[in-house]
Amino acid sequence: MLRRGLAGLHGRDRRGGGGKKLTSFARDWLDNRADVVADFRQYYGIDLPVEPTDDDCSRWSLLWYALPRESRTARRQTPELRWSEGEYMLAMAVHALEVIAWQRTKDGQRGRNKPHPLKTPAERAEAQQHRDNALAAREDIDGILGMHEGGA
Repeated sequence: MLRRGLAGLHGRDRRGGGGKKLTSFARDWLDNRADVVADFRQYYGIDLPVEPTDDDCSRWSLLWYALPRESRTARRQTPELRWSEGEYMLAMAVHALEVIAWQRTKDGQRGRNKPHPLKTPAERAEAQQHRDNALAAREDIDGILGMHEGGA
């Protein structure tokens, strides 16, 4: 189940369609140059120059798109990849042990206070995105209502 759930994360869905490779690479090159340079050095043995030519960028966008799931770039773009399959399995085993221990308690026998599994990197990233969206919405609403920071 775990392998099937993670298998498609490094494919086309992660970075968009084939026509967007160059644009996505250029954006990542500008925003996260250190990761891109380190990944190309580690996985391809290529030292990227400071000022690439257009031909270089086209070629590199193909290589960037094919970086392995273990690369810094893939892990930054897809939070699910921040943990290895072993780490996901370990988290599931820890949760299963917590449930077994809980079942032996009075709460467990009554079905109360069941332990929650560890938050995965994807769940933490999603929660952070929700927080960021809520704060942005609050700022917009405060601006519309004419409220300033700290109250009315």
